[in-house]
Amino acid sequence: MVGILGPSGSGKSTLMWCIVGVQRIQGGSLDVFGLSAGSALLRRRVGYTTQTPSVYGDLSVCENLRYFARILGAGSDRVDAVIEAVELGDHAESVVGRLSGGRLTRASLAVALLAEAELLVLDEPTVGLDPLLRRRTA
Repeated sequence: MVGILGPSGSGKSTLMWCIVGVQRIQGGSLDVFGLSAGSALLRRRVGYTTQTPSVYGDLSVCENLRYFARILGAGSDRVDAVIEAVELGDHAESVVGRLSGGRLTRASLAVALLAEAELLVLDEPTVGLDPLLRRRTA
């Protein structure tokens, strides 16, 4: 586990965007698993969660995960596993747009966990989580 710390505006998120390939690198180079960051070959190997929710607010937690699982080629057993891993079992059928901030954060994390990526890049993963849950996820 590696944490990137620094003041606001110092480039933490920009570095993460470069690692996952959503930010064009202006100078120099960045390799991930021996490949150029952003390479299509890395897409299934790198999972990413943004600071803001990355799920559809009008779908339930389970519907969101089933949708992304189809894209990633993950089975329904994986959907069930990540719902339990992020402790949203009691809210699996809840519409995401009606969840608390912490549950919304966990729903986004669940999407990133679906593919069982070798590298997870989590931008502000504990924002909105209550202190007890933060301790359990750290």
